[in-house]
Amino acid sequence: LALQAIPKLLDPEDEIVLLSIAPPKSQVQRGTRPGRSASFSTGPQGEAIGGREPDIITYAETEDQVIQGQLDEMDDYLRNKAEQLHKQGFVNTQLLCEVSDNPAETIADLARRVDPTFIVMVRTTHADIGTRLFGTVAQHLIREDIAPVVILPAK
Repeated sequence: LALQAIPKLLDPEDEIVLLSIAPPKSQVQRGTRPGRSASFSTGPQGEAIGGREPDIITYAETEDQVIQGQLDEMDDYLRNKAEQLHKQGFVNTQLLCEVSDNPAETIADLARRVDPTFIVMVRTTHADIGTRLFGTVAQHLIREDIAPVVILPAK
């Protein structure tokens, strides 16, 4: 949605920084290969013969691999969006992807380095008590006073 506003807000020669931030996935991805099955039968003393071997872990991703996977997914998404902008004449586009559990501070740090003319965000609805007490990402950026923050409606 924010990309739809770009032609109304910017000139084609303006620099655009597309940013995607995702929270880190806390669970390492794992896969298993089922153990071999065998039929059960009863031995002379009534004991079970045969059975199933335990599942065997065949792969496990490290945290770094999980994060790299997240970054790759975000990069693919942003490349698609940048291509759409390129078709509209916006060729000066930079892509940045971050994995962070504090998106507000991540955006603020980036904005301090890039010194944008303004920041465009799409409004999201947050009903949880933490957001009501501590504020939203947009409120944090407004308080930081790095650049004007343009908040677009969700639809």
